[in-house]
Amino acid sequence: MIDTTALTALITAFRAEVTQNSISPEKVGSILQQIADLLATAAPDSDISEFTVLRQRLMGVSTMFTSLAQGTSDRNHIYLTSNTYNVATGTKHTNTDAIRIQQATTERAGAMRAQQVIDLNAAKKNITELQDEIANLGRVLDATGSHFNILSEQLYGIKNTDLVTLSKNITDLQTEVANLGRVLEATGSRFNILSEQIDGIKNTDIVTLSENIADLHSLLETLDTEMGEAEDDIIVLRNDISDIQDIRTISVDVKDRFLILQGAAPLLERKLVPYLFRLTKKANRKRYKNSAGVKIRKKNRPRKGWHLMGNRTTLNVDATTLEVSINTTVHGNDKREASYSYHPMDFIKLSNDIDGHKQVAYGKRLISLWNEEKERERKVSLKYGIAFGYKTTGDGLPIDLLCTNIAEFSVVYDPKSRSWSFSK
Repeated sequence: MIDTTALTALITAFRAEVTQNSISPEKVGSILQQIADLLATAAPDSDISEFTVLRQRLMGVSTMFTSLAQGTSDRNHIYLTSNTYNVATGTKHTNTDAIRIQQATTERAGAMRAQQVIDLNAAKKNITELQDEIANLGRVLDATGSHFNILSEQLYGIKNTDLVTLSKNITDLQTEVANLGRVLEATGSRFNILSEQIDGIKNTDIVTLSENIADLHSLLETLDTEMGEAEDDIIVLRNDISDIQDIRTISVDVKDRFLILQGAAPLLERKLVPYLFRLTKKANRKRYKNSAGVKIRKKNRPRKGWHLMGNRTTLNVDATTLEVSINTTVHGNDKREASYSYHPMDFIKLSNDIDGHKQVAYGKRLISLWNEEKERERKVSLKYGIAFGYKTTGDGLPIDLLCTNIAEFSVVYDPKSRSWSFSK
C-alpha cells in the first residue's frame, strides 16, 4: 500500500489558502510532482500478477497445519493434537488427539509401549547386575588365586599326626618318587639281565648251568624284594596324594548379625580347631646361640601379613549352626572357664585417648574413631581371618599345621548408629 500521509498534508494546506493569497503555478506543480513521485513507487502490474497467482495457489491448498502437539497417551499408543488454518475462510481449528502413532513391533517402527519401557529398564538393570557379578567374579578369582597360593603352603601328609612339617612331607614325597624311579629303572635292568641269562642257558655246560640257576634264584629274590618295596612306595604316594587333595576351602557369611563359617562341619568332625588371625605388621623375635654358646635374642624386620591372635581356645564354632563366637576370658594366663560371645565388640578392645575420644587396639596400633578434620567420628573397618588347623599345645602356629585357606571378614564401626557389626 502507498504511503499518502505527506501528500494528504500538502493538499490540506493548499485548500486552506484564502483568495487574497496568491496561488502560484509553481506551488500547484510542486504538489502534482509529488503525486507523480508517489505514484511511481506503486507496484507494477507484473508484481500484482505474481501476487494474484500466489493467492490462487493458496486458495487451492484450502487447509494448512500450523502446529502439532502431543495429546493424551495410554499404555500402547501416543496421540497428537493438530491445529489447522483454512486459507479460503480464514478459520482456525484444533483437532484433539486426531493423529495416533502406532506401537512399535518386531516388524515395524513405532512408539514404545509402557511394557517395553519396563522391559528395557529391567534389561538395563540386569546388565548392570551382570557387570557387577562379572566384577565380583574377577575379584573372587583373584581371591581364589591367593587362596591357592596359601594352600600350596599348607599341604600336609597322612602322617601329620606327629606334626611333621610341610617342607619335610614334600621332600619325602620327592625322595619317594625318585626312589621309585630308581627301583623301576633297576628292575628293568635286572629283567634284561635275567632275559640274557635265560637265553644263554641252552648253550652252557652243567657246571655253568648250575651257577646260572643259582644266580637266577638270587636275582629273582632280589626282584621280589624290590618289587614289594616299589608297591609300598606306590601305596605311600597314593595316600600322600589323597591327603593333599583333602585340603578344604572355607568362607565367611554374615546372617542376622551372626558370623557363619561355611564348610566348617567336616573339619570339626575331624577334630580340627579354628584359629583367629589379624592382618597386621609384626616383628617376630629370633632366639639362638652364637658360636660362643651365648644366647642371642634378635628382633626380625616387621612384616605385614596374617598373624595369629590368641591360641586354639580363642574361637569356637557351633557344630550345628556353624556360628562363630570368641572367648572373652582369654587374657594372658587367665585360667578361668572359657566364656564365649557372638557379639562383634568382643573381637576388639576399646579405650579412650588423652582427649577422651574412643580408640581401638589392632595389633601394636591404636586406631582412633575420631576424625580430627571433620570433628566427628569416622567409619573404621578391621580385617580378620579364620583358618582351621591341628591342635597345638603352645601359643604359636606353624603355617604347615593349617588345613584350610584363611577366610576373611571385617569388624566395622558405623558412626551413625555408633555400633559395631560383622561384614564380609
